[in-house]
Amino acid sequence: MWGLVSREKIDEVLDDGFEFVQMGRALLNEPGFVNRLRNEEKARCNCGHSNYCIARMYTIDMACHKHLEEKLPPCLEREIEKLEKQ
Repeated sequence: MWGLVSREKIDEVLDDGFEFVQMGRALLNEPGFVNRLRNEEKARCNCGHSNYCIARMYTIDMACHKHLEEKLPPCLEREIEKLEKQ
């Protein structure tokens, strides 16, 4: 499983008996995602699961690469692009 970034998948696991879900990546990518879930039946955030946010977690502020002001090195941009195409 790639993670819970869509209302469809969240509803599915809750219907299967889970009492709660973790949406760290979705909320890091889109802080207002929970509000969108409430209003949109097909809500899905655009997290590409590149794990860049996880890689930053213990060194600098955890952040989605899509929301950074600084430019990433070209080699890292290429790697993220490759991972998000999978």
